[in-house]
Amino acid sequence: MGRNATTILDLESQTQALKARPAALHETIADRKATADNLNEQLSKALRQIVEMEGGLHEGERIRATLPNAVQELKGIIRVFCRLRPIPNPANGLDLECGQKTAEDQQELVLRQQEEAAHGGAIVKAFPFSFDRVFGPASTQTEVFAEIGQLV
Repeated sequence: MGRNATTILDLESQTQALKARPAALHETIADRKATADNLNEQLSKALRQIVEMEGGLHEGERIRATLPNAVQELKGIIRVFCRLRPIPNPANGLDLECGQKTAEDQQELVLRQQEEAAHGGAIVKAFPFSFDRVFGPASTQTEVFAEIGQLV
């Protein structure tokens, strides 16, 4: 009977272990279900964010497509530029002067001509011209192209 008693004890301990196993499996299933629900919620949030971002992307692309036209309208459809070259020997008392309307752009050109008056003095006649941009004698090709490259 010793052998049978040991076998019975082994079988009873295995039975108790098997009875406890479904409870542990139910616990594991509950944990995994909670994890799956959490992951599904995170996935739903991520998908909503993707849809919102795609909508924002499409709106941004639409706005980006209209910006060059808006810039062109703000600058004006017809642009007038003037490029001055150095005058080696000014003739007839002509003098050119570039004025600035803003700190970075020269936009005004004044042509001055000095003449003798009937009373023997000098008269200076001024002829002002306005442009979208005046490039002075010191301007380089790179500066000129940087300004008008998008328009050409």
